[in-house]
Amino acid sequence: MKKLIFLLLSVAVLFSWELKKNENGIKVYTQNVENSKYDEFKAEMIVTKPFDKVKKTLLDFKNYPKWQKKIENIEVKNGYMLKELDFPFPLSNRFAFYKINIKQTPDMLEIDLNSIPYDKLPENIKKEFEKPSCVEMKDDVVFKAVKTDNGVKIIYSAKVDPKGAPAFIFNRKIVSAAYETLNNLKEELNK
Repeated sequence: MKKLIFLLLSVAVLFSWELKKNENGIKVYTQNVENSKYDEFKAEMIVTKPFDKVKKTLLDFKNYPKWQKKIENIEVKNGYMLKELDFPFPLSNRFAFYKINIKQTPDMLEIDLNSIPYDKLPENIKKEFEKPSCVEMKDDVVFKAVKTDNGVKIIYSAKVDPKGAPAFIFNRKIVSAAYETLNNLKEELNK
């Protein structure tokens, strides 16, 4: 019984969020992902902007390159998104296709960008997009905004498989990329 409890506690510690950065009102956490060498991240902040302004900014997909770190190009058509991400030399850029899922209530907005391999896209959607020549990656992203007594809490999280990027470099870079994305979003909301 003691061995089982020790094993369960070990697994819980292995897959729990660890605070990596806490600066400028932005907290960035990472955790291990089962069967992956790449960590996932979650970043959060509270802004004192009107919920409608936050919602409008998060739903304006074509303007994501203004504030989301590493986006080279973005296209949105018929509920799907193509994102091309800038990767540093010697790696080539990466791209991902997403099905956009939006859930909302008067006090909450959640945008799930579920990565779908190009080959699994519906035929009518494939016709809408030109497949980029760079490397395809898996990238599941969530943006969530919730009204609180203190303002609007924004949570940005992602589980990424960048296909071939060295894990020790990628896992360090996701903390700064998540932080910069929320910091840029905060500046965009201040305009």
